[in-house]
Amino acid sequence: MTAPIDALTAAFASHPRRFEAFRWVYPVLSRRSGGLSLGVNINPDGVCNFDCPYCQVDRRGPIPSGHVDPQGVGEEARELLARIAATGLAETFPGVEPSGRKLSDIALSGDGEPTLRREFPEVCRILWNLRDEWISAGGDPFKLVLITNATMLDRPWVVEGLGELCSRGAGEIWGKLDAGTEEHYQRVNVSRTPLARVVANLGATAAKFPLRIQTLFFIKDDHVPERSEVDAWLDRLDEVCAVGRPIGLQLHTVARKTSQPGCRPMPIDWLQEVAARVLERTGLPVECHGGVDSGAIGG
Repeated sequence: MTAPIDALTAAFASHPRRFEAFRWVYPVLSRRSGGLSLGVNINPDGVCNFDCPYCQVDRRGPIPSGHVDPQGVGEEARELLARIAATGLAETFPGVEPSGRKLSDIALSGDGEPTLRREFPEVCRILWNLRDEWISAGGDPFKLVLITNATMLDRPWVVEGLGELCSRGAGEIWGKLDAGTEEHYQRVNVSRTPLARVVANLGATAAKFPLRIQTLFFIKDDHVPERSEVDAWLDRLDEVCAVGRPIGLQLHTVARKTSQPGCRPMPIDWLQEVAARVLERTGLPVECHGGVDSGAIGG
């Protein structure tokens, strides 16, 4: 008989980006954040310059409107922060203890690549002000996080937004580095932007702002990342560190339904072995997050 899943584990496995009548902001309980995260989706139309087979966004059906109103984003975030202050969103996550619902961050993530949007710097400014208001009212500080594929980090409007997000230590960037070779990069991320530019952007950003590398390793159609690919990935990590030192690294794997079939999680002990190599080679702190074989969207 299968053991029942506790409320917190069940909440970790569910990350819907639609919440009530809200258009851009949604609450989730996140393992990587270590608690409650308010997601900010400024790509409701799903626009992205990656086409990762492990993507968890369901792009079937009509394309939603891509309209983003930064002031509307702020109003939705303010309302959810008020609810968190009042109830801790116990009504949204029944059965989860208050310690599991502690607000950890507001994260720019969602259904596509946030830095593609020209509204990005204004949204960052509004979120920083909301965080400042929250702390001034006696709330515990939380982080502002950008989750990004790192392809656009050199664009002027993005750098402007990062300056707003990270002002006075408020924010950090979680930048993706999934591959060490162009061949593997095109297998797992599928992008017109070359891997060399991603690596250069990560290094330059780490030299200016708090940057955390996030890497997702997974099995695709029974293809397991070879040691030579991990070696090449470590070389790219060295290139990043030579320009700007990241504050840490997250190793994770697939944990929810994927856009393409045949994507399966790497075992946690495999991730931990890679983490040990990273620590020995770079000294960077590494977090490991295991996965779940959940199949494909629509499967």
